[in-house]
Amino acid sequence: MRWEESHRNTRAKSYLKPVIVVLKSLAHYTGFILEMRPLYGIAIFVLTRLILFFGYGRYISDVHLYYSNATQGIAEGKSAYLDFHFPYPPLSLPFVYLPRFFSNDFESYWVYFRSEMLLIDLLGFLFLFLLCTQIKMADPQKGWVLALYSILSLGVGHLIYDRIDIIIALVFTISLLGARWLSPAVLGAGVLTKLVPLFWAPVLWISRFREAGWKELLRHGGVSVVLPSVLFLIYAFATQGKLMDQVGEHGVRGIQVES
Repeated sequence: MRWEESHRNTRAKSYLKPVIVVLKSLAHYTGFILEMRPLYGIAIFVLTRLILFFGYGRYISDVHLYYSNATQGIAEGKSAYLDFHFPYPPLSLPFVYLPRFFSNDFESYWVYFRSEMLLIDLLGFLFLFLLCTQIKMADPQKGWVLALYSILSLGVGHLIYDRIDIIIALVFTISLLGARWLSPAVLGAGVLTKLVPLFWAPVLWISRFREAGWKELLRHGGVSVVLPSVLFLIYAFATQGKLMDQVGEHGVRGIQVES
C-alpha cells in the first residue's frame, strides 16, 4: 500500500512538472511586465525601429512627391509655391530638400529621407524620455510609456518614415516639456512646418495661464503663434499669395487621420 501510494505521488508530481514550469514562466514574465524598466522600453524601441526601417519596401507614398519637389527646387533652381505646387508651410522645405543634396535618383533619396525621419524619431524618443524624467515618473511607468510609444507606432507601418508627420510628434513632445523659451519656439516652428500644432496650441496656452498667469500666457502665445504668423504672412506676400492658396487646400481636404 505504501509503495502504491508513493508511486501515485511520484506520478502526480511528474504530471505536474510541466504545469509548474508554465506557472514559473508566467510568474517570471508577469514580473517582467509589471516591473517594466526604462531599459526594456529602449530595447523595444530599437527592435520596432529595425522593423519599421528595414521591414518595408518602396511603396507609393508622399516620398515620390517630396523627391519631385526637391528635384525642382535643388536640381532645377525653381522656387516653391511660385514655380511648382507645394501644399505645406515653408519650414517643411528644408526637410524635403536636405536628402536631395546627397542623392542622384529616387532610390537613394528614399533611403536618405527615411534616415532623416528616423533621426527625428530618435530625437522624439529622447525628449519623451526627458519628459518622463521631468514629471518624475516611476521606472515602471516610464518603461511602459517608452514601450507603448514604440509598439503603437508599428500600426502606422512604412508611413512613419515616408512622410514628414513624425516631425510633429517631436514638436508635440518638446512643447510639453514646459521649457521657458524652447517649448514655445519649437511649437511655433511646428506651425511653420505643418498646421497641426495649431489644434493643441490653445490647450498649452490655457495650461501656461493656469500655472503662471497672463504674463506667461502672452509670452508663450507670442513666441509660439504670433511670431510664426507674422513670418508666414511675410512669406505669403513674397510668393504673391500662392503660399496661402496652396497651403489653404488643407481647409477643404479635412483632417487626415494618419497625420
